[in-house]
Formats: sequence, structure tokens, C-alpha cells
Amino acid sequence: MTSRGCVNSALRAHHMPSHLRYLEGSFKNARGQKLVYLALFPSLSTPLRGIVLYLHGLGDHSRRYFHLYECLCTSGFGVLAYDLLSHGSSDPDEHGLRAHSAKFQYFVDDTNEFITMAKTQLYKNLHVSLCHNKEPKLILLGMSYGTLVSLYTILSDKHEFSGVVLVAPALLVEMTTTLRVQAFFARPLSKLIPKARIVPAVNENYLCRDQDYVDDFRADPLTFTEPMTARMGAETLKAMKALTVDKRVEDKCSALCKLPVLMMMGSNDKVTSLELAQTFYKRLAANEKEFKVFDGYFHALFDDPEHEAVLNYLENWLKRRFPLLEGTNNAHKVDNIESLEIMEEVTHHETTVENNKATPTATNTVAKALCVAQEEERSSPQKSSKDLEVLEEEPTSSVARRMCSYSKMKSKEIMLAQKHKYHVRDVANISLFSILR
Repeated sequence: MTSRGCVNSALRAHHMPSHLRYLEGSFKNARGQKLVYLALFPSLSTPLRGIVLYLHGLGDHSRRYFHLYECLCTSGFGVLAYDLLSHGSSDPDEHGLRAHSAKFQYFVDDTNEFITMAKTQLYKNLHVSLCHNKEPKLILLGMSYGTLVSLYTILSDKHEFSGVVLVAPALLVEMTTTLRVQAFFARPLSKLIPKARIVPAVNENYLCRDQDYVDDFRADPLTFTEPMTARMGAETLKAMKALTVDKRVEDKCSALCKLPVLMMMGSNDKVTSLELAQTFYKRLAANEKEFKVFDGYFHALFDDPEHEAVLNYLENWLKRRFPLLEGTNNAHKVDNIESLEIMEEVTHHETTVENNKATPTATNTVAKALCVAQEEERSSPQKSSKDLEVLEEEPTSSVARRMCSYSKMKSKEIMLAQKHKYHVRDVANISLFSILR
């Protein structure tokens, strides 16, 4: 069984399987606050189906879900995640206040800014190349409070998405007597005592059927289990209510309804409402939508004692909708293993001899060269069935053979670079041109 979140979740990244590529860091939002992110991607020799952006729930953080990320990577997806404002290791919106934001919109704005940063910086650092000017498919995966942020991020229409998964969706709350009174006074309370923690948040006792997970969640120094502030509660309730009357949810032409949507929930979820989630599902005018209920499960589906069933269901749903296609890094030619291996080898040699700084140019050159070569092959006359049989028996195409020739030349080129203090990337570019022309 796959390992799950632990108290030392911040150290989990150091135990990543060697074949996965891990990257972490921080970025600043438009308000100057530092938000911490992570990225986990398959090896360069693994065809890439798309990229999943994971948004965690209230009081949670992104480093508790490496078992989920590893599963997605094994299925051919890269993973991006970040700690929401005032969560985990990210900066608070206001000094000393955890799980708090003066405006719900900040979560949406930060997510859009993170995506922009990922496309302009992380994709390059992870050697996610563009082929035919197309970016990899981007799928949003929201958990609990993260589902609300996910939906508003899609509806903001700042970026193009290819799908969305809503797990234990927190789209509205069932009103108890206490909540009704608080909701009635929400706006004045949020102005009079905005920082007062008076709004019930996540009851961790009902998070999971596994008591060890509940104990671990409480003990994790990066999680938060206290009530929400009056301001955070009012902002959240306003966002939830607005969604119940948002006509874009029922508009088949909206940015949301154009996407395939998967909703997953446990039948015994007492943190969020199954009935209200089903009401939203019925309103949703998406052409392709699916609602999966896991019998007996609580709120934390990815950490249930039988969480493998959840991971398998998610994995199969994603694979059916995002097959291995050409057009993104690592998927130029799925059966062309030699070429993909060369791309990975180049990554290990992508240093400047003088200052040992990494550069992605060589890998990008290989990726682009493969795309050009494939385009030429596609435009050639149709091969006969006999020719196709020969190709199936032969493990490498002409492109792969030429790339293998390039691989054999690398050691000689690196020696030449060391002698003349050239950049390895420059030598690689010259050699690739001579091989592929």
C-alpha cells in the first residue's frame, strides 16, 4: 500500500523515487506575499499526458499528498501544487493569522498567478517543451475547500484548462442553527471583529476512518484546525452563495461546462455535504460529467484505509480522457525509446563548463528536432502494409537512429567543449543540425 502523509511531511520530498523529478521553491503574488510551491514530474523518458494542478483544502497544505502525486506521475502526469495563502509554509495574509484571507478572491488570483509563473518558468526548468506551439493539457484537481477555489479559477477564464476533478467538494454548507445566526450577522461581524475565530471550520474527527491519519493531521505543525475568522467565514459564505446562482454553471458554453468534470465523495462525509454536492452536480451543464460516491468513506478520500480504490478510479478516469499524444514533452514518439533516453541523457550534461550552471537549451533542441523530423515523416507518402510490418519489428525509426548517433558523439563533443571552453549546449546545437538536416 502506498505511503501517506506524515508529521514530517516536509521531509517526504527527500525520499522521492529516483526516477521522478522534484522541484520546490516559492513565488511572490501581486501583493508581495511569498507562496511555497512544489512540482513532481515523471522522468524525461516517460510520455507526458498532461499536468495536474492540485489545490488542497482548508487548514491543510500541499506536502501531505506525495502518495497522490507519485501515483499521477506513474500514470504519465506532471504535478504542480502550492500552499494557499496563510496555509502551510506560505505567508499569511495578515501577520499571525493562519487559514485566513481578507478576500476569497485572493485565492483565485494567487492560483492564476501561480499558473502563469509555472508556464513561464517551471515548464522551462522541468524541460516541458512546446511542440507545434501547444502547451501540455492542464487539469485542476481540488480537494474540499480547494474545489471552491478551482471552480472560481476556471470561471475567471484567465487560463485554458482541459479538465477538473472535485474531491469532497465544499461548495455550500448545511445550515445548523448556529451557522444560520452567524450567517445573518456575517457581514457586520466581519467588519467589527474580522480576526475573531468564531466560525466552525473542519472537524478533524470526521476527516478519515483511519484514526492514525486524524492524529497525524492534528500533530502536523503545518496544518490548522481552529475555527475560521469572521472575515474568512463571511468571504467563504459569500463565494459559496454566489456559486449557487451563477448562471455560468448552467451555461453549456461557459469555460466550466466545456470541460470534463469528475466529482468524487464519500457516502459518510460529515465535513462537506453529499446532498448539496449532488444538487450542484444536477445544475452543472457540462457535456461530460461524472459523480462517484465511495461507500462508507469519510472526507479524506486520498487517505482512507482503502484509498487505493480512489487512486485507481482517478487514474483510470484521467487516462481515458488524456491519452498519450504527440505535442508535449516526452510524448513526441511513444515507441521511440532511444530518442527519449537521449533527451534524458542530454539533461544530465546540460552544464556550462566554466561555471557549471544548468541550461535547458540542449534538451529543448532535441525535443524540437524530434518534432520537425516527425512532421517530415507524416508528410511522406503512405507506407504499404509490408513496410509497416517491418517498422513494427524494427525497434528504432530513422529519427531514433540519427539521435543515437548524436548520443555516441556527446562524449567527444564535451571533451571539445572542455578544451575550448565552449558551452556544451552550443556544441550540441551544431551537431544536431548536422545530423538532422
